[in-house]
Amino acid sequence: MRKTLFASWLVCSPFRICGVTALAVTCFSQSAPWPTISSVPREESLRTFLREYVRQKQFPGEDDTRYARAFVDLNADGKDEAIVFLLGSSWCGSGGCPTLVLTPQGASWRKVASVLTTSPPIRVLTRRSKGWRNITVWTHDPGAPPYEAELQYDGKTYPLSPTIPVGKNATGKVIISSPKAASFLR
Repeated sequence: MRKTLFASWLVCSPFRICGVTALAVTCFSQSAPWPTISSVPREESLRTFLREYVRQKQFPGEDDTRYARAFVDLNADGKDEAIVFLLGSSWCGSGGCPTLVLTPQGASWRKVASVLTTSPPIRVLTRRSKGWRNITVWTHDPGAPPYEAELQYDGKTYPLSPTIPVGKNATGKVIISSPKAASFLR
């Protein structure tokens, strides 16, 4: 069951009686829903969420944080989730950089998963696990060549570490092709 939150408004009206201005308070309730992603530009809400996410991590060198993102409906609820590839000296290591999976929550986002050591291209597959579309990222183990790994949703999250090589006939669409398109978070 989905609940909608509403705000009530109080209206104050000035009026004049016999040359004297007074303020009348008219109490009525006009309900308006709290803001949601659809009423706040999603790019703006995503950037705000990511700035706070980065600030909470308190890494040195946060100023060089960049991100590449794609919006896609992963769980068939009619609302796009955000897949975000983070780059920067505080985020990336020899195995790659993190990829976040975020779902809309009110006028902001909620983290569904943080997948470490990933690289583009990032694809969204047609096959699903527990109702969510599978995702692929490129990764590699130390001393091994890079490979494409499939991330399957387990009912709560995607795995922290990509370890399952993508299977045959994994059809899907590349949604983040390269880190070159990344924007600075500042």
